[in-house]
Amino acid sequence: HVVAVAEAVTAGVAATAELVAFLKDNGVGCGTGKIDGAEELEKAVAGVDFVFEAVFEDVGIKNTLFKQIEKVAPRGAILCTNTSSLSPTAIAEGLETADRFCAAHFIGPAHLVPLVELCPVAATKPESIKK
Repeated sequence: HVVAVAEAVTAGVAATAELVAFLKDNGVGCGTGKIDGAEELEKAVAGVDFVFEAVFEDVGIKNTLFKQIEKVAPRGAILCTNTSSLSPTAIAEGLETADRFCAAHFIGPAHLVPLVELCPVAATKPESIKK
């Protein structure tokens, strides 16, 4: 899989690539995919099937980001928050695309446990979860 990282700061993209290289060098399976960096959200989400956000645990920040994402992500892309403490319903509030929104938690350690917990909101369509 190709992973695109959207960072407002170029240093964040480089830090992500360094972390993945470190994990691979230390025997932690990170797949065989590649990481592309993008400073613009539009480039990061172009052509994707899934969007996973990983920003500060603040409902307002996450909601604002998803409102930006839904404007530029492909129409069929599933939008996932990684929150572990906030209400996914509150994060999805006001989204036009809440039917394809959910919380997704990778069970750790993710490289050893191939399990992802999906938490839909009331508006999430079943086909979005099946995807």
